[in-house]
Amino acid sequence: MLVVNDVIKNLTTEEELRILWIDRELNYCYVTDITNEKATPIRVNLKKIEEDLYNNIYSSAEDNFLARRLAGYKIKEKDIQIRDRAWLVIKKIVKEQPDIYEKKTRVILIKEATKEFGVSNKTIIKYLRKYWQRGQVINSLLPDYINCGNKGDIAYRNKTGRPREHGGGILITESIKEVFRKSINKYYLTKSKPSLTHAYEMMIKDYFKEGYIYTENKKKMILKDEKDIPSYRQFSYWYKKMYGLEDVIKKREGEAAYERNHRKLLGSTEYDSLGPGSLYQIDATPADIFLLNRFNKNWLVGKPTLYFVIDVFSRMITGFYISLNNASWISMATALQNAFSDKKEYCEKIGIEISNSDWPVKGLPSAIIGDRGELESGFADSLANGVGIEIHNNPPYRPDWKGIVEKLFHSSHELMRPLLPGYLHKGSDKRGSKDFRHEATLTLDDYIKVIVYFIKFYNHNHYMPNYERNEYMVKENVRPIPIELWNWGLKTYGNLRTLNKNLVDFYLLPTDIASITAEGIRFKSLLYSCELAIKENWFVKARKKRWKMKFSYDPRNMDVIFLHVTGQIEHETPYNVCTLLPHQEKYLNKSLGEINQLIEFEKETYNSFRYDKLTEKVNLFEQVEEIVKKATNLKKSEHDPSISKSKKITQLKSKRIDERNTRYVADSFEIENQTTRTLLQKKDNDKSNLVTQNETYSIIDLYTKQRMKKNDDR
Repeated sequence: MLVVNDVIKNLTTEEELRILWIDRELNYCYVTDITNEKATPIRVNLKKIEEDLYNNIYSSAEDNFLARRLAGYKIKEKDIQIRDRAWLVIKKIVKEQPDIYEKKTRVILIKEATKEFGVSNKTIIKYLRKYWQRGQVINSLLPDYINCGNKGDIAYRNKTGRPREHGGGILITESIKEVFRKSINKYYLTKSKPSLTHAYEMMIKDYFKEGYIYTENKKKMILKDEKDIPSYRQFSYWYKKMYGLEDVIKKREGEAAYERNHRKLLGSTEYDSLGPGSLYQIDATPADIFLLNRFNKNWLVGKPTLYFVIDVFSRMITGFYISLNNASWISMATALQNAFSDKKEYCEKIGIEISNSDWPVKGLPSAIIGDRGELESGFADSLANGVGIEIHNNPPYRPDWKGIVEKLFHSSHELMRPLLPGYLHKGSDKRGSKDFRHEATLTLDDYIKVIVYFIKFYNHNHYMPNYERNEYMVKENVRPIPIELWNWGLKTYGNLRTLNKNLVDFYLLPTDIASITAEGIRFKSLLYSCELAIKENWFVKARKKRWKMKFSYDPRNMDVIFLHVTGQIEHETPYNVCTLLPHQEKYLNKSLGEINQLIEFEKETYNSFRYDKLTEKVNLFEQVEEIVKKATNLKKSEHDPSISKSKKITQLKSKRIDERNTRYVADSFEIENQTTRTLLQKKDNDKSNLVTQNETYSIIDLYTKQRMKKNDDR
């Protein structure tokens, strides 16, 4: 089934079309040609495209454009500013779907944006085309290698707008707007809540005085001529242009007061979304069940952490994740990955067979709302900019904003509690009550399967009598059950999008900094390498000077990391896969937590060994000193003052030979058996008989004696 952002290719014309918006009920969609520099959205028949795909006129194409471009472009701070400026200009109008895709409406919306932001029609069209053709994410607005930047503001020479009835007029330039902004921030957006008139008058005092005069010892300020001073009407007009009501209330009364007293009260959460995939909610809770180790059923592993991802419009459970880790970004990211992916494939991996219609959820939502802690991290920014998902945090003092997920946790606990051994029952914490932990029977894998079956039941059978159905749902007899609301909403609205899976997974991962060293790409005690590093001789260059690079990683398995690469035109992705070096095999198949523990253990082992090493070292010193002491005393006792120093040097070679030859016999191997023992005994007897007759010498003894005689003759 086609979803928003899919790319299809005409096998005859090589034309590539991106799906921008789908209306399944009326059977049409809007597409744009991503290969045409002047392309605009066009409306086409959805059924015709699906038939062409079936008949091999079109084929699904892999969308790698954004990934290649991010890899081949080194993003600078200035580029981010240009991107954010472009997004500010088109942010409102791209959400006017499907009106923005029709030329007549688009002209009106562009004209309004032109007036509001002071940019030309041509510039806005350029922004829109880049956004649509390159994946409908914020990073698609990054400037290109050439023509990046803008031509600046239009140089008006005369005052625009209605002429003033009294006095002249003043041209509102960017510098004047900046004066307005500074004055409003300083004198109006404060907790003391002064009037706008007061802010205007203080601005005139600060920026539009001519000077001072002194009369009768009194100092008096002189203002500029009236025609050179902006009017209050102008000041008020630009104040309303620059600041929204919500921003003003938050500045003057505070965030908490705004959330309590001024936020929009819509009565029900489903009206915060326009259809399936418009807004997902995510939250985590410790499940009230104790589990066993999968390898040894005698070991308790405690309570797991359960994440649910819910579609606000339909209440459909779109994803989940269960682990023994505490709530964290990587756990949340895994739950989101599950929500974005094909559920049939996932269930097959865990040994459960379902059909696509049992859990028909796949694709990216437009926005996500969740806990502030995890979603306020820097990783959420990369998800928003790289994948195009808006991130909303639950504001403080407003726990009711995530009520849907919390109700779901309650429903799952109440339904599953009587069926699962090891589940904590009400009152189990009271003194004398039964300890349900000892009844634990399931492993984490078992509990995951239980939750999958619960999700399937919930999505198809959870009837919501308080759900506010609109008139079209009532007319078409759409019951307030998640699966029916989801299917009906997809036909009517179709908010789900698709994007390159590897790119999505990449942006879901946390990031850190690695050092490029002569030994490898170092992170903590881990060393990695990659083809790019070898190709460009990074490790040779690092001998002279090290440098740092950003990388992404999955803390659950550190076998590979994903080094961020920019400026590599031929590269297909904005990352390069780096693998552990062979001699780092002790870190294979281990999580970052396990590796940190191993590193800490090695440090503790070394620290505990340092004392033992010191003890053995000082003992070594004492042993060596004892040997030296004995040798020194022996040298003194045998010292012959008649042998000069020069003679000792002259005799060195001959004495060395004598010592070596003597030690040859002493160091020779002794391999004894009965025959050698008999011969040695006979030899000893012969020697004793000869002692009384003539003195005999071995060859070595004779050789040594001859050498000594020679030296004495000298």
